[in-house]
Amino acid sequence: MKSLTKLGALVLPLVLITGCATHSHTLADISNIQAVKDHFARVEAHVGQVENTANVALTTARDASKKVDRMFHKAMSK
Repeated sequence: MKSLTKLGALVLPLVLITGCATHSHTLADISNIQAVKDHFARVEAHVGQVENTANVALTTARDASKKVDRMFHKAMSK
């Protein structure tokens, strides 16, 4: 059991070092990450615009529905 512990103590750092070495980022990777962040910022801005447009459309639809209801009730009362 002690030999397995010693082997694990030797192998674990090697695995960690190898794993970290394979995940190094180049300058190109970093600029790609920045490009993705910029893209998501633009997407968030568009989402905000879409939400505003949807809210205006919903308000307009509700107002039109109320107007149609009033016209219907007025026509039915004649």
